[in-house]
Amino acid sequence: KIQKLLDTHIHADTVTRLNEPTYIINENFGLLNAAEDSTGKSVAAYADRIASLAKKSISEKMEEDPAFYTKFSVLIQNVIDAYRQKQISDLEYLKQITEAKKKLDAKEHDDVPELLKNNDNAIAAYGVIHPILSELGLNDAQLKELSAECAAAFDKIVDSNNKVNFWNDEDAINNVKDMMDDYFYDVIRDGKGISIPSNIMDQVIEKVLFIERKRRNR
Repeated sequence: KIQKLLDTHIHADTVTRLNEPTYIINENFGLLNAAEDSTGKSVAAYADRIASLAKKSISEKMEEDPAFYTKFSVLIQNVIDAYRQKQISDLEYLKQITEAKKKLDAKEHDDVPELLKNNDNAIAAYGVIHPILSELGLNDAQLKELSAECAAAFDKIVDSNNKVNFWNDEDAINNVKDMMDDYFYDVIRDGKGISIPSNIMDQVIEKVLFIERKRRNR
Protein backbone atom coordinates (compact mmCIF):
# COMPACT_ATOMS: atom_id res chain seq x y z
CA LYS A 1 0.00 0.00 0.00
CA ILE A 2 2.82 2.37 0.82
CA GLN A 3 4.56 1.55 -2.45
CA LYS A 4 1.32 2.29 -4.35
CA LEU A 5 1.01 5.67 -2.63
CA LEU A 6 4.59 6.52 -3.51
CA ASP A 7 4.15 5.46 -7.12
CA THR A 8 0.93 7.46 -7.43
CA HIS A 9 1.82 10.70 -5.67
CA ILE A 10 5.62 10.97 -5.56
CA HIS A 11 7.57 11.73 -8.71
CA ALA A 12 11.24 12.56 -9.27
CA ASP A 13 13.35 12.93 -12.38
CA THR A 14 16.72 12.25 -10.78
CA VAL A 15 18.05 10.85 -7.51
CA THR A 16 21.14 12.21 -5.76
CA ARG A 17 22.67 10.07 -3.00
CA LEU A 18 23.74 12.28 -0.09
CA ASN A 19 25.00 9.53 2.23
CA GLU A 20 26.01 5.92 2.00
CA PRO A 21 23.24 3.51 3.04
CA THR A 22 23.05 2.85 6.78
CA TYR A 23 23.47 -0.75 7.87
CA ILE A 24 20.70 -1.62 10.29
CA ILE A 25 21.21 -4.72 12.42
CA ASN A 26 17.88 -6.08 13.49
CA GLU A 27 16.61 -9.57 12.86
CA ASN A 28 13.21 -8.10 11.98
CA PHE A 29 14.70 -6.58 8.84
CA GLY A 30 15.65 -9.98 7.47
CA LEU A 31 19.31 -9.15 7.02
CA LEU A 32 20.37 -12.69 6.29
CA ASN A 33 17.57 -13.30 3.79
CA ALA A 34 18.49 -10.12 1.93
CA ALA A 35 22.15 -11.08 1.93
CA GLU A 36 21.45 -14.51 0.49
CA ASP A 37 20.01 -12.82 -2.59
CA SER A 38 22.97 -10.47 -2.93
CA THR A 39 26.38 -10.88 -4.51
CA GLY A 40 29.26 -12.38 -2.56
CA LYS A 41 30.89 -8.98 -2.25
CA SER A 42 27.72 -7.47 -0.81
CA VAL A 43 27.42 -10.25 1.78
CA ALA A 44 31.00 -9.71 2.93
CA ALA A 45 30.40 -5.95 3.06
CA TYR A 46 27.45 -6.46 5.41
CA ALA A 47 29.58 -8.72 7.59
CA ASP A 48 32.50 -6.28 7.65
CA ARG A 49 30.19 -3.48 8.70
CA ILE A 50 28.64 -5.54 11.49
CA ALA A 51 32.11 -6.57 12.69
CA SER A 52 33.16 -2.91 12.70
CA LEU A 53 30.13 -1.91 14.78
CA ALA A 54 30.80 -4.77 17.19
CA LYS A 55 34.43 -3.75 17.63
CA LYS A 56 33.39 -0.15 18.27
CA SER A 57 30.90 -1.23 20.92
CA ILE A 58 33.50 -3.45 22.59
CA SER A 59 36.08 -0.68 22.62
CA GLU A 60 33.64 1.79 24.19
CA LYS A 61 32.42 -0.59 26.91
CA MET A 62 35.50 -2.73 27.63
CA GLU A 63 36.18 -1.18 31.04
CA GLU A 64 32.62 -1.84 32.23
CA ASP A 65 33.00 -5.62 31.97
CA PRO A 66 36.50 -6.64 30.79
CA ALA A 67 35.92 -10.40 30.97
CA PHE A 68 32.76 -10.27 28.87
CA TYR A 69 33.99 -7.85 26.22
CA THR A 70 37.41 -9.47 25.92
CA LYS A 71 35.71 -12.80 25.22
CA PHE A 72 33.65 -11.26 22.42
CA SER A 73 36.61 -9.35 21.06
CA VAL A 74 38.47 -12.65 20.64
CA LEU A 75 35.38 -14.39 19.22
CA ILE A 76 34.77 -11.73 16.59
CA GLN A 77 38.44 -11.56 15.60
CA ASN A 78 38.51 -15.35 15.22
CA VAL A 79 35.53 -15.19 12.84
CA ILE A 80 37.18 -12.41 10.84
CA ASP A 81 40.44 -14.36 10.65
CA ALA A 82 38.60 -17.50 9.54
CA TYR A 83 36.97 -15.57 6.71
CA ARG A 84 40.21 -13.86 5.67
CA GLN A 85 41.90 -17.26 5.54
CA LYS A 86 38.99 -18.57 3.41
CA GLN A 87 38.01 -21.15 6.02
CA ILE A 88 34.37 -20.04 5.87
CA SER A 89 32.17 -18.69 3.07
CA ASP A 90 30.91 -15.13 2.75
CA LEU A 91 27.46 -16.13 3.95
CA GLU A 92 28.82 -18.14 6.88
CA TYR A 93 30.96 -15.13 7.79
CA LEU A 94 27.86 -12.95 7.85
CA LYS A 95 25.86 -15.48 9.87
CA GLN A 96 28.56 -15.91 12.52
CA ILE A 97 29.23 -12.20 12.85
CA THR A 98 25.51 -11.40 13.04
CA GLU A 99 25.01 -14.03 15.76
CA ALA A 100 28.00 -12.73 17.73
CA LYS A 101 26.72 -9.14 17.49
CA LYS A 102 23.28 -10.21 18.63
CA LYS A 103 24.71 -11.93 21.72
CA LEU A 104 26.97 -8.95 22.36
CA ASP A 105 24.07 -6.51 22.27
CA ALA A 106 21.98 -8.80 24.49
CA LYS A 107 24.93 -9.17 26.90
CA GLU A 108 24.57 -12.95 26.94
CA HIS A 109 26.98 -14.32 29.56
CA ASP A 110 27.93 -17.98 29.59
CA ASP A 111 27.88 -20.05 32.76
CA VAL A 112 26.81 -17.29 35.18
CA PRO A 113 26.52 -18.53 38.79
CA GLU A 114 22.91 -18.72 39.95
CA LEU A 115 23.69 -16.32 42.80
CA LEU A 116 24.45 -13.55 40.31
CA LYS A 117 21.58 -13.98 37.86
CA ASN A 118 19.95 -10.66 36.89
CA ASN A 119 22.70 -8.62 38.58
CA ASP A 120 24.85 -7.18 35.82
CA ASN A 121 27.15 -5.27 38.16
CA ALA A 122 27.92 -8.36 40.22
CA ILE A 123 28.42 -10.42 37.05
CA ALA A 124 30.98 -7.89 35.81
CA ALA A 125 32.72 -8.00 39.21
CA TYR A 126 32.75 -11.80 39.08
CA GLY A 127 34.56 -11.58 35.75
CA VAL A 128 37.53 -9.82 37.35
CA ILE A 129 37.44 -11.64 40.69
CA HIS A 130 37.49 -15.19 39.31
CA PRO A 131 40.90 -15.00 37.55
CA ILE A 132 42.52 -13.33 40.57
CA LEU A 133 41.24 -15.89 43.08
CA SER A 134 42.31 -18.69 40.73
CA GLU A 135 45.80 -18.16 42.18
CA LEU A 136 44.60 -19.70 45.46
CA GLY A 137 44.67 -23.23 44.02
CA LEU A 138 41.02 -24.02 44.75
CA ASN A 139 39.14 -26.60 42.69
CA ASP A 140 36.77 -25.30 40.01
CA ALA A 141 33.61 -25.60 42.12
CA GLN A 142 35.17 -23.86 45.13
CA LEU A 143 36.65 -21.12 42.96
CA LYS A 144 33.35 -20.44 41.23
CA GLU A 145 31.40 -20.38 44.49
CA LEU A 146 33.90 -18.15 46.30
CA SER A 147 34.18 -15.72 43.37
CA ALA A 148 30.40 -15.46 43.06
CA GLU A 149 29.92 -14.87 46.79
CA CYS A 150 32.59 -12.16 46.80
CA ALA A 151 31.09 -10.49 43.73
CA ALA A 152 27.59 -10.46 45.25
CA ALA A 153 28.82 -9.25 48.64
CA PHE A 154 31.04 -6.50 47.26
CA ASP A 155 28.36 -5.21 44.89
CA LYS A 156 25.96 -5.08 47.83
CA ILE A 157 28.53 -3.16 49.89
CA VAL A 158 28.99 -0.57 47.14
CA ASP A 159 25.25 -0.34 46.59
CA SER A 160 24.47 0.18 50.27
CA ASN A 161 27.06 2.97 50.53
CA ASN A 162 26.34 4.62 47.20
CA LYS A 163 25.28 8.26 47.33
CA VAL A 164 25.56 11.47 45.34
CA ASN A 165 29.24 12.19 44.54
CA PHE A 166 30.29 8.93 46.19
CA TRP A 167 33.20 8.46 43.78
CA ASN A 168 34.57 11.89 44.70
CA ASP A 169 34.44 11.17 48.42
CA GLU A 170 37.69 9.52 49.51
CA ASP A 171 36.41 8.86 53.02
CA ALA A 172 33.35 7.03 51.66
CA ILE A 173 35.50 4.99 49.28
CA ASN A 174 37.93 4.07 52.05
CA ASN A 175 35.02 2.99 54.23
CA VAL A 176 33.87 0.64 51.46
CA LYS A 177 37.40 -0.76 51.15
CA ASP A 178 37.46 -1.41 54.89
CA MET A 179 34.13 -3.25 54.67
CA MET A 180 35.49 -5.39 51.83
CA ASP A 181 38.60 -6.15 53.90
CA ASP A 182 36.36 -7.18 56.80
CA TYR A 183 34.47 -9.52 54.50
CA PHE A 184 37.69 -11.26 53.50
CA TYR A 185 38.71 -11.77 57.12
CA ASP A 186 35.36 -12.35 58.82
CA VAL A 187 33.54 -14.37 56.16
CA ILE A 188 36.23 -15.93 53.98
CA ARG A 189 39.03 -16.58 56.46
CA ASP A 190 37.16 -17.09 59.75
CA GLY A 191 33.91 -18.42 58.29
CA LYS A 192 35.23 -20.61 55.44
CA GLY A 193 38.77 -21.26 56.61
CA ILE A 194 40.27 -19.85 53.39
CA SER A 195 43.22 -17.56 53.92
CA ILE A 196 43.81 -15.04 51.16
CA PRO A 197 47.13 -13.14 50.89
CA SER A 198 46.82 -9.38 51.34
CA ASN A 199 48.14 -8.63 47.85
CA ILE A 200 45.36 -10.74 46.29
CA MET A 201 42.74 -9.05 48.48
CA ASP A 202 44.04 -5.65 47.37
CA GLN A 203 43.88 -6.67 43.71
CA VAL A 204 40.29 -7.86 44.04
CA ILE A 205 39.16 -4.71 45.86
CA GLU A 206 40.81 -2.35 43.38
CA LYS A 207 39.48 -4.23 40.35
CA VAL A 208 35.94 -4.41 41.73
CA LEU A 209 35.87 -0.72 42.62
CA PHE A 210 37.18 0.16 39.17
CA ILE A 211 34.39 -1.87 37.55
CA GLU A 212 31.73 -0.45 39.85
CA ARG A 213 32.87 3.11 39.18
CA LYS A 214 32.74 2.62 35.41
CA ARG A 215 29.31 0.99 35.49
CA ARG A 216 27.65 3.31 37.99
CA ASN A 217 29.02 6.49 36.37
CA ARG A 218 27.66 5.68 32.90
